[in-house]
Amino acid sequence: MTEPVEPAERIEPASPERLIYFSDAVAAIAITLLALELPVPGAEAHADSGVQHFLREHLTEYFAFLVSFAAIALQWMLHQRLFRYVTGLSGGAIRWNLL
Repeated sequence: MTEPVEPAERIEPASPERLIYFSDAVAAIAITLLALELPVPGAEAHADSGVQHFLREHLTEYFAFLVSFAAIALQWMLHQRLFRYVTGLSGGAIRWNLL
């Protein structure tokens, strides 16, 4: 007669808070890096007409920033909405999040 085999020790899922904080930090850093590349007006843009001229010259950079900002912000909001319901994480979920 064989002895009953004990079930393998159940591994408790990890708390999602650390992964959520990590993802928040990654989004914040990505947005900050986007802003660092924006051109800054110099001394020649000291009046309204100078600022308007500067913005017209760099409209594409500022538009690209806004589109990229919106994409990162949307992804972050969806991540927040999804992880609101998560109570535990496995290694696979963590790896998928990093991707």
